[in-house]
Amino acid sequence: MRRLATTTHARGLSLIELLLALIVTSLIIGASYAAYLTAARAWDSGRVQGRNTQIARAALDVIARQVEAALPPNSETGVVFMGTSGVIEGTEQSADRLMLSSTGSRYIPSRPGSTDLAAFEFYLDVSDKTGEPALLMRRKPFAFDDEQIEGTIEEIAPNVASFNVRYSDGVEFLDEWEEETLPKAVRVDLVLYDFSAEENAVAFGRLIEIKTR
Repeated sequence: MRRLATTTHARGLSLIELLLALIVTSLIIGASYAAYLTAARAWDSGRVQGRNTQIARAALDVIARQVEAALPPNSETGVVFMGTSGVIEGTEQSADRLMLSSTGSRYIPSRPGSTDLAAFEFYLDVSDKTGEPALLMRRKPFAFDDEQIEGTIEEIAPNVASFNVRYSDGVEFLDEWEEETLPKAVRVDLVLYDFSAEENAVAFGRLIEIKTR
């Protein structure tokens, strides 16, 4: 008996099936890329916020050290403790200014008989490094009325959107301080953010108590 030879022909993909496969593949690749972008943005946002939090804490530590060691104002000796309020030009963001005389400086006296007394000024100004507002600290080894000494200026926090200082007289908090005594406490609030992504803003504050001397 003779067997009839049979042949099978492989069926190829139709044009419609190829198009469907391409569409499904494109959707999968697009979804994967979108998920990657979302994860990358979340990681970058967390990294920026973490960095800004560390910067804010360090800056507040610097301010707190000087405020806690502040001396009562005295017009005869040039010792001051004064706070003025202001805003960044063209905005409603706080740009206050704090001036004080303190013994909390790391300044090392270079002359016999000199002390660690120094005058400090904290304020917002445009950074020479970034061109954006930054929190600066001006330090002079003597009182502010000594015009012969310019002192040094140090950037203690970059990308500062707001610097707000309020002063407690024991009853309420005031926006400015020009009294002949020290306030009971000082409240300092900072807002830092990456100027290319406002959602990365970090608001940080600290209440600094001043012990009566």
